[in-house]
Amino acid sequence: MKKSRVIFTIIVIMLILACFVLAKVFNDLKKETQIKQEIKEVVRVLGTENIDDDDVNAILERRIFNKGNYYIVENSIKNYYKDLYNYQKNITFLMDEDNFVNYLLPKNIQEDGPMFTKSISNLQTNKSQLNDKYNEFNKQLTDEATKISYIFDQDVDSYYKSLFLEFIDEYTPSTLGEDIKDKYDNTLKKIDLYNEAFAFLTANESHWKVIGDVLTFDDTTYYENYKTITDKITKLTSKTEQTS
Repeated sequence: MKKSRVIFTIIVIMLILACFVLAKVFNDLKKETQIKQEIKEVVRVLGTENIDDDDVNAILERRIFNKGNYYIVENSIKNYYKDLYNYQKNITFLMDEDNFVNYLLPKNIQEDGPMFTKSISNLQTNKSQLNDKYNEFNKQLTDEATKISYIFDQDVDSYYKSLFLEFIDEYTPSTLGEDIKDKYDNTLKKIDLYNEAFAFLTANESHWKVIGDVLTFDDTTYYENYKTITDKITKLTSKTEQTS
């Protein structure tokens, strides 16, 4: 009889422990699901055509947890996306058409030609900055050491660090990097074409002049050669805008 009570007591204790374990498992799964939903919301707003700073910042600054392991995971994830978004904004600014639209206007050609020293210098600066910012963005997006650095020094065990990486890798769409890469490549090509246009004008400075607000050439051959370059720029600009 006494032995039966002992066995019964052990069974009850085991059931209680099992209930605690199951409750913790379900609670952890619930928290992980909440974090996944937050990531999906972040990725959704980052992928919209016209990103709203306020929408992005509202999501990145809020926290659904205020302490514990899952707070650290959530906080690390949102800090990661906050930096990724800032890199994305920097690149987008440098690729904006407003940075290029004035280069081949007659007014700039008149003022900066025939050597175009200022325009070429500005293009070189833009290209250098764009390369730097794109490399930062791409490293943030693809480098595992960069990703894990957001949680590496935090006081959580390896499970939560692995969970952080798993969520980042699973829910960050590859199209985010692909879209930026396409625009980046097109912008670099466009910068090269602007330089080509300036080189053409410099090499043929005696065959063109600005009359009023119109760039004119003394021979249709020069005009056609110049137009070939500008048509390529227009095509690249249109292609970049279509992927925006």
